[in-house]
Amino acid sequence: MMDRHRLRASAWGLTALTTVALVFVLATALSPTVRAQVLYGSITGIVKDTSAAAIPGADAEILNVATNYRQTAVTNSRGVWVINNVPDGLYRLKVSLTGFKEYVAENVQVSVGNVTRINVTLQVGEITESVTVSSAATSLQTDTTDVRAQLESREIAELPLSNYKNYQSLINLVPGATPGGFQNAVIDTPQRALTTNINGTNRNNNNTRIDGAISVNIWLPHHTRYVPPSETIEVVNISTNNFDAEQGFAGGAATTVITKSGTNQFRGSAFWLHENSALAARDFFLRGDKPTSIRNIGGATLGGPIKKDKLFFFGGFEAQVERLGITRTETVPTMAMRNGDFSAFPNTIYNPFTGNPDGSGRQAFAGNQIPAGMMNPAAVTMLGRIPLPNLPGETANFQRSGTQQYNRYNYDAKIDWYRNDQHRIWGKFSVMDALVSAEQVFGPGGGTGLSTAGSGDGDTLVKVFGVGHNWTLSPTFLVDGNFGISDMHQEVLPPDFDLGNFGQEVLGIPGTNATDDRSCFEGRCNGIPSFFVSGFSGFGGVDGWSPIFRDETSYTFTQNFSWVKKSHEFRWGYDLVKHDLTHWQPEIGSGPRGAFSFSRSITGALLAGGTSSSVGNENSMAAFLLGLPSSFGKSLQWEVMTTREWQHAFYFRDRWQATPDLTFTLGLRYEYF
Repeated sequence: MMDRHRLRASAWGLTALTTVALVFVLATALSPTVRAQVLYGSITGIVKDTSAAAIPGADAEILNVATNYRQTAVTNSRGVWVINNVPDGLYRLKVSLTGFKEYVAENVQVSVGNVTRINVTLQVGEITESVTVSSAATSLQTDTTDVRAQLESREIAELPLSNYKNYQSLINLVPGATPGGFQNAVIDTPQRALTTNINGTNRNNNNTRIDGAISVNIWLPHHTRYVPPSETIEVVNISTNNFDAEQGFAGGAATTVITKSGTNQFRGSAFWLHENSALAARDFFLRGDKPTSIRNIGGATLGGPIKKDKLFFFGGFEAQVERLGITRTETVPTMAMRNGDFSAFPNTIYNPFTGNPDGSGRQAFAGNQIPAGMMNPAAVTMLGRIPLPNLPGETANFQRSGTQQYNRYNYDAKIDWYRNDQHRIWGKFSVMDALVSAEQVFGPGGGTGLSTAGSGDGDTLVKVFGVGHNWTLSPTFLVDGNFGISDMHQEVLPPDFDLGNFGQEVLGIPGTNATDDRSCFEGRCNGIPSFFVSGFSGFGGVDGWSPIFRDETSYTFTQNFSWVKKSHEFRWGYDLVKHDLTHWQPEIGSGPRGAFSFSRSITGALLAGGTSSSVGNENSMAAFLLGLPSSFGKSLQWEVMTTREWQHAFYFRDRWQATPDLTFTLGLRYEYF
């Protein structure tokens, strides 16, 4: 048994890709506006008296009813008040000024990436008196110009989620999105991220951030690297067009996922999903017993205070244990074929070692039988590893059921510290540990996997770390930022990986498997070559894209500044993403073990008159027995692929309130890679 140790970079490479993007965004709205932040929301409004005159100098205060977190603002000369960088949640709004009754609005929802507008009319009276609105009316999106959709925790929890309870199933509801679907084998994408095209753009252009940290599978960028369990998600904001200057590095959808935080009350959940094939219909074409499939997805969440009003925690755990029954129907050679006896078949088997190079003048094998002495030893050895038919006929004559084993465990934790009313600090950590295993349909003879895709053992570990803060230095100047690391280590090893240099040492085929330590170091070309005989199911190591050794790490750093000055609301900042990829997978072509194809024409002939003889599947199997491939190849990767890419962006935006009813927005974003 070979030591399956983790990949370490042995060489540094440099990929230079420089692009420059310059984006100007100029939008006009018919009402005062403040753009919500990527990780936060904003709340704004106009305060007037009963004669519709603006009231300057009024105090506006919002209070998060779950954490007692307060933020304040004062109306300007036009009666406009603005509070930026507001965490998602329900708030109580109070507006007060001496000589007027206090205004109170309960259950004001502030959402990530959204501007909540509450316009207030103060009535003359004592400040000890109050006018209370029990719930704020839902308003249209008039303060932002981006095209977006918002998925709240209630929607994610209560709407039916298919595809392993994946929140991305709900992206199907977003206008312009194609139905999400799985891509690539489960064995190397156990996250089971759903991929979708937005507004006709390539799915590789989508960008997902989890609590600010970018989450993308670098080698397969249409996949997100980590998919948070639905029970841990607070809100998902999806922008699909007309992005704000603050958003970037996306051409399709810019998706922001915010995970849940603790509150002053202990709250949690427990859940369990069970699916069983006993309740499923039987496949009409299945012969024999129906394979057993069982899926269990269960877990729990808990959040609450560590110190009331100051320090909160939230944690979640989700376990998925799936045993998926798979049945494959394949075509294998009969015993007579294996013995070289094709006398029962109508097409003639010609000896390709006779006659002319163009196929004319060839002699047929006597009795349509290949002598045992002419059979290639490697072919005989491989046929000995393939099971005999267990169904009648010469095609679709073998059926086998097996179980794909899929274990995935997600751990999530988040801490929120409200240092004071001006400064909030948070940190989070997530882990996904997944193992997917599947046998090959022919056992020692290889073949396709008894799985949805792939075979062998896929071991994947993903870790996500993030920390951020939101600091109100003054009522008009705010700072927020975050830093995140997303890391993935993955090894996918085929079932025959421990067989060593099988192609050369057992089958005796030169050039297969290892040719030198440079291209196949650490035994990465181990296993059985693949064989494709026309009319029959492939056998051997048919998954040429395996094995896989991947190490991927992405770093995200964002720093933003907001400044309100008279009629202007300025926002500017810096956005950094760094991708590190260390990758070994010679998947393009025939794979690292070698591949051989056998066609029908090899044992055909050119007859008198220039016509070709009739050929069938028996001819291609005869070519295999003779060891005469029609094509062959091998893929080599001489060095471990290493990519280090830096992505930078600077942006500036000004929202200028020209009049109480007219606001101009000017944004500039500069990106380079």
